Amino acid sequence: MRLLIGSMPAKVLLRFLKREPLLVSVVFQGFSLRDKSLGLPVVAQRLEAELGKWPQMVSDLYALWLEEFVPLMRQLNAPGFSPTPQVLGGLRKKFGEAALRYGLLHAERDELHALADGPASGSTAAPPVATAISPARPTQVDKPRAPREATSSKYEEIAAERNALKAELLRTQQQLKERDDQLAAVKKQADDAENRLARELRRGKKAEEEFARLRNDLQKQKKAVSPPAEVVKPEPVIPGEIIDTLSEAIAMLQRGLASAKGSSAVPESVPEPVPVKRTAKTPPTPRINAAVTLTLPSRRGKQTYSVANILTGLCHNDEKLLEQVRDGIALLADQPLREHAAVAELTKAGIPGAILAGPLRPAVIDGSNAANLNPETTRARIDYLLQVRRSAWREGYFPVIIIVDASLRHQLDRSDMLMDMVERGEVIMAPAGTSADEMLIDETIYRHAVLITNDRMNEWPAARELEKRHIELISGTASIGAFHRAEGLWFY
Repeated sequence: MRLLIGSMPAKVLLRFLKREPLLVSVVFQGFSLRDKSLGLPVVAQRLEAELGKWPQMVSDLYALWLEEFVPLMRQLNAPGFSPTPQVLGGLRKKFGEAALRYGLLHAERDELHALADGPASGSTAAPPVATAISPARPTQVDKPRAPREATSSKYEEIAAERNALKAELLRTQQQLKERDDQLAAVKKQADDAENRLARELRRGKKAEEEFARLRNDLQKQKKAVSPPAEVVKPEPVIPGEIIDTLSEAIAMLQRGLASAKGSSAVPESVPEPVPVKRTAKTPPTPRINAAVTLTLPSRRGKQTYSVANILTGLCHNDEKLLEQVRDGIALLADQPLREHAAVAELTKAGIPGAILAGPLRPAVIDGSNAANLNPETTRARIDYLLQVRRSAWREGYFPVIIIVDASLRHQLDRSDMLMDMVERGEVIMAPAGTSADEMLIDETIYRHAVLITNDRMNEWPAARELEKRHIELISGTASIGAFHRAEGLWFY
């Protein structure tokens, strides 16, 4: 072993040892990892001792030695080689003493093995053969196989353990990477939640300041108000039915007087009573000017929005657009006048203030149930559907998902308008021949939303756990009512 290590070039040997980091760390402990350190006695002793534990490396090192000293072994194994002192001295000068002795030990001719301890010095007399180099030693072919066959099982155990350690290291690195990804995702969620909390705190502070200002203004107005003047009672308003009755009575009296005087005509001075026309009270539809724009700040500068596009985005449940508008209004918290003007412009266009600030929660509307809200009408009304959606917006529900049965288009007063809303993605229509109840329940569970319907859905077990609100019809206007009870009833 000592001859094998000493005969190898230092750089070649160091490059070979680096294949096994564990062996290098033991051999070069306390010394720098370079070829000059191999010449130190301590390093050489460690290497000689440790290589005995790595039989496969000894075999590979022997094969590497044969590649490095091919000319030497070719000359020693030549048929006409004569081991004279002059020839051996030249080989020692060319290849080195250790390489020559190791080559003699592994020559094919047995008589050259006995010269391993003598020819390196150049003497003519052959010294006695060393005990370790007996004539019965194995040949060149058998030498590298002997230690491998003796310790093959041990080497396989070491190799298997090393492979297991490498696999465990890879698994640990993968787990650490997944842990880092999870931590990054949690940190991002925490940052988003912190940003939302900061926005809500700014809005809350703004609301408190506005409330304090209004209270101070009210107190000042109370102090500055003069003594109350005499209260003038308003004239009573006569209902239209009474006016019609009185008009008919006056006309009958006038005709009776005209008959008594012999005249069949009614005096021209008294006109015929005009019946009073009465119309149902309906909420006014906001007038939207498509040219009106709104400029709000953002993290990348200023952003200009069309008010009509914002309302269209709400109808299409564009959560990203609404979030941008809410962030822009939140950034105006330090400029109350601009914030009030922006909110007033959006409210004027029909966008409720509840979805511009404050928490949001999704809602799912049973469209068929809402459209058939009034049992006295012969056809379902799409106005009820739009009124329920706007009522949900006013209470801070967004996005608002509307799902209807396919048969509703045959019952509705404006089926063309319903189909346009379906094509634009504002309404989801269930497949023909199926009930929309299952889609309503699945969508509510998926979004953790509130289900707006008057249908108790007792035939669906999953509907019992849903949070539901019923729909009310007051003065011809549909709006969201109270929550359902757990047993299927609702609060009034």
